[in-house]
Amino acid sequence: MICRTNTCFVHTFVIRFVSRVHGTCLINMAALLVLLLICCVSSTPQRKTELLNKLLSAVEKAADFFSSDYANINADGIFGLRIGQGQLIQIFEDCNQRHCDEKALSRIRRITSIVEETCKSAMPYLKQLDEKYYNRFFPLMKEPYLLKYRPHTFRNLDKVKPGTNTEYNEEDGDSCFARIMGTYVDEKGEYLPKCNTTQRCFDMMTHEGTAEYTITHQLFYFIIMEHTDCDKMAGGVITADNLRRVEQKLCKIIYKEAETLWNGQDVFLGHQDLFMEQGVLCGILGFENFMRTDWVRAVLRWQTHEGCFKAKRPWQIFEEMIMPHGDVETSKTPMRRLQRETSMSGDCLAHKSGLGFGYLSTFLRYFIRSSY
Repeated sequence: MICRTNTCFVHTFVIRFVSRVHGTCLINMAALLVLLLICCVSSTPQRKTELLNKLLSAVEKAADFFSSDYANINADGIFGLRIGQGQLIQIFEDCNQRHCDEKALSRIRRITSIVEETCKSAMPYLKQLDEKYYNRFFPLMKEPYLLKYRPHTFRNLDKVKPGTNTEYNEEDGDSCFARIMGTYVDEKGEYLPKCNTTQRCFDMMTHEGTAEYTITHQLFYFIIMEHTDCDKMAGGVITADNLRRVEQKLCKIIYKEAETLWNGQDVFLGHQDLFMEQGVLCGILGFENFMRTDWVRAVLRWQTHEGCFKAKRPWQIFEEMIMPHGDVETSKTPMRRLQRETSMSGDCLAHKSGLGFGYLSTFLRYFIRSSY
């Protein structure tokens, strides 16, 4: 370790002096250990401040990017913005009992305002693009996600195995989501009340052995249930305690899968979108295994100077050219539209950029909670 402080220099001198006088390896090693501890402790606050500033700047850049191109945001991008916005808002609740940095809070307050204005400005364009889809998923876009944060760290994951089934029926999944949100229209043309579900939906969303976007969509179903307070309704299909157990089970498996995507230093470009979706959905629920410093530093590297997230792979560019409305399928399996991409300015991707904003905002909240 290289010491750059006067304290480290003094202790280096002491080590040499003591070793000459006593000539014992034991004393020399003990003094060296003290030196290493002092150097490490002195540099920890500096590293924390550096990471906090990087996170704030990255979240600001992402918010400013979406604000500059709100007419081209798709529903996927709005979902990411609303999830991230909810995390930023809840930082202020967390800081009611903490002595948080006021300058950081001022920047976060500005970001939340930008996101709110951006989402409102984007709504008319989303409705014009696909009014039926807009009406069906409006409850997920109209307000930030404010979910209860219950910190939890998984232990003993050796026996947890990722699934392999990536099949997903888009229309069935959309119908199940709509039943929870209260936007499902029956055969008579009437809207069913929210928090309506069926055994078929419940079986679909709890089916075991799933992987990739299939299992994250299963988790998202239960997040929507919590977001719409369906777990609090008397006589509901699932209680808050049962919901938490389901979320925990799914996120254990998702974490093991995320570990397989991480190669020790980075994530393959084609898996970055999935990797961030895994971290966002489980992170906002308080599963802190996903809040790893090495992981968030990788995500920070993926962000471009414009503040967005891109994909430059040739096959994706080719599919952008041949698919209508600039959509790019990010999986070979049929998925709902949360799984589709739309190009924004500068070849930025709406879904991936929305996830990037959500991921960084989620880690920012975790970082502030654990630092103050």
